[in-house]
Amino acid sequence: MICRSLLFFALFAFLVPVGFSQKMPGKVDRYVKDRNVLKRFYDTRISAEGAARLDRFTADWNKRLDALNFDELSRRDQVDWILLREHLRSQQSAMRAALARTEADAPFLQFVDTVADLDSKRRARAPVDERAWAEQVGKIKGQIQASRKALEKHQKAAEKKDESAAKEDGENVDAKDENASPKTEAQAKPSTEKLPKWRLFEIAGKAKAAEQMLNQWYAHYAQFQPGFEWWLKKPVEDAKRDISEYDKWLREKMAGVKNREEAAPFGEVVGAERLQEQLTYEMIPYTPAELIKRAEKEFEWCAAEMLKASKELGFDTRREGLEHIKDQFVPPGGQEDYVVKQAEEAIVFCDKHDLLTVPQLCRETWRVKMVDEKGQRTLPYAAYGGLNVLVAYATGSMNHEKKLMSMRGNNLHTTRIVTAHEVIPGHHLQGFVQARNKPYRSLFRTPFNIEGWCLYWEMRLWEMEFARGPEDRIGFLFWRMHRCARIIVTLKFHTGKMEPAKMIDFLVDEVGHEREQATAEVRRYIRGGYSPLYQAAYMLGGMQLRSLHRELNVSKPDGMTERDFHDHVLHLGPIPIEMVRASMMPEVELKKKYSPQWKF
Repeated sequence: MICRSLLFFALFAFLVPVGFSQKMPGKVDRYVKDRNVLKRFYDTRISAEGAARLDRFTADWNKRLDALNFDELSRRDQVDWILLREHLRSQQSAMRAALARTEADAPFLQFVDTVADLDSKRRARAPVDERAWAEQVGKIKGQIQASRKALEKHQKAAEKKDESAAKEDGENVDAKDENASPKTEAQAKPSTEKLPKWRLFEIAGKAKAAEQMLNQWYAHYAQFQPGFEWWLKKPVEDAKRDISEYDKWLREKMAGVKNREEAAPFGEVVGAERLQEQLTYEMIPYTPAELIKRAEKEFEWCAAEMLKASKELGFDTRREGLEHIKDQFVPPGGQEDYVVKQAEEAIVFCDKHDLLTVPQLCRETWRVKMVDEKGQRTLPYAAYGGLNVLVAYATGSMNHEKKLMSMRGNNLHTTRIVTAHEVIPGHHLQGFVQARNKPYRSLFRTPFNIEGWCLYWEMRLWEMEFARGPEDRIGFLFWRMHRCARIIVTLKFHTGKMEPAKMIDFLVDEVGHEREQATAEVRRYIRGGYSPLYQAAYMLGGMQLRSLHRELNVSKPDGMTERDFHDHVLHLGPIPIEMVRASMMPEVELKKKYSPQWKF
């Protein structure tokens, strides 16, 4: 029997003969360059014009893609075609949502159109008209006042509406008809349009963006157009001050937050419908409820294994075992050397078992960067970025309680698997290889691949007994439970079933986090800047790769070798794992109307 590894290479040779020219890489590269030009030219943060232009651009590319004969494409091109189609669908949905949000925000940001119009004139290279522009800038003060009044009126009207609805609901309860059918959850809650804290912060952010745009517009002309400063300096200074004060009022008075870094976690609840839409784009054919159940099942397995390891150490509960390892940490100043040692051990382990290819330059070019106290408000543990392994540990500026929390949270045994996750075989190797193989596929970058790769290695190293004993196993399991918890708390949050305070409690009580670090984690999960699925992607992506490893019979007589499997996954790029599977399994049928179907 021909092993699967040889079969894959044989098929690849037929599909990509010498001199064969792929169509899609060039098209993806052209799309990226054109989109980047538009994004640099138009400001899409606050400008409806920019968002509308990108929406038209995306629609045009949808037509170009449909014009290609899918059946005549090579398999690699078909994979890229499907990936680009899903990317375009996602972008179009995001742009239209942004346009809708811009329209909804307009009454509270009446000055933004004035600033955007001035910036549009600059981009269009319109003739300079200092007097007219000074009059235009002078209107900003009144527009800000009108915006503030509109927001205050909106919030008060919404509060009255809620009070009235609540009162009516109470009266209905008093006069309840025993034969009436029970209300659904949606019917039972009074409808409200009051802007929550995260929306007020978003509006404040747009006000700040308008101030920055006005400043850039002014700087473009001030030093080079005679007479411009004479007309515009004072109006622009006044307008910038007024916008800045409105931004501060929104954040402090309306949202009630003076220090963003120290604020209690808050964020947008996106809802089950949008989550399902995002899951489709990520090629995950499950509902949020199904994923929560899977995470809870995996969590139970981790808890049972941690209890087993804790009993080996003589403890009765898993929490006692976890507290035991938390008190084992290096003294202040020793964490950097410890991380380097752990990284070297992981690399030696990979070499010894011939798990994957690690280029010499990759081994050489990484470094440790310590995270300061401010950075640990959102990065309480290790992370990776730009050749740097970011290491969180106690600093001299912290009070005694925070120092202990940081050292306990980054103890000897949890750090051991975290280091492998961040360096090699994790993110450092991943980034190094993917930058050198099909780099155009960075457009399709997904956390289910980026973070899933590293979570897969946490599971694979567990299976290969990289942990040195029960204490290491508890440290490894802590992180595995943490990834399960991320799925549970974030998906419950985004479906309206768990408040931020309860998310923190879950991480502290069920996983075993220090409260300061749990708060930092939740703040990062929901504050924005991430996909609502990002935190769930770690464990789910790892499960996908583990499932594919088994499906391909890796290390078995009829399967691929460990090295071949892992090298192939990396070389395919940071794409959805379902498309990694389709690329490595020729029997998977690809078609123009392909939809997620792999139940991993």
